[in-house]
Amino acid sequence: MIRLVVNAEGFGDSTTTNDAIVRAHRDGIVTSTAVAGNCADLAGVARTLAACPDLGVGLSLALIQGAAVAPAAEVGSLLTPAGTLRGRASELAVEWVRGHVRPEHVERELEAQLLRARAAGLDLDHLSTRGHVGLLPGIAAIVERLARRYGVAGLRSTVEPPTLAWATDARRGLET
Repeated sequence: MIRLVVNAEGFGDSTTTNDAIVRAHRDGIVTSTAVAGNCADLAGVARTLAACPDLGVGLSLALIQGAAVAPAAEVGSLLTPAGTLRGRASELAVEWVRGHVRPEHVERELEAQLLRARAAGLDLDHLSTRGHVGLLPGIAAIVERLARRYGVAGLRSTVEPPTLAWATDARRGLET
């Protein structure tokens, strides 16, 4: 049997986004969503999702955009001088490749997000990562290890294979 999963990322980013995803689930074809791992109002997100029992829920683990969940002292290499996560995936990727981001900080932050989501009562069926940073070598292994450790069955990947379109639309290729 073939099953189409239509996933809407960004649940927890704003009430506008949450409302749009719920509406697209109830009135459209959205069958799954991914909650931002470091969203500000996780309790509110959990209440909203409880009213949508047929909507699959995953966690979009965040190593970019916003605040860290783990204590700053435990994830310092992930943080900017302002104390936030880097704003763009490309910034994190460069620092990761240079060895400026410590793997144990990545694991600590992602695990903190996972534990926080579970404590809020979210029954997670998949993990993904904001900005697809979970596809970076080394980070991918950490995400897979956490999925196994906490019994999360699915890992979501959205990378498309390279095509000629990457050469004609460089921004798309770089983002992917």
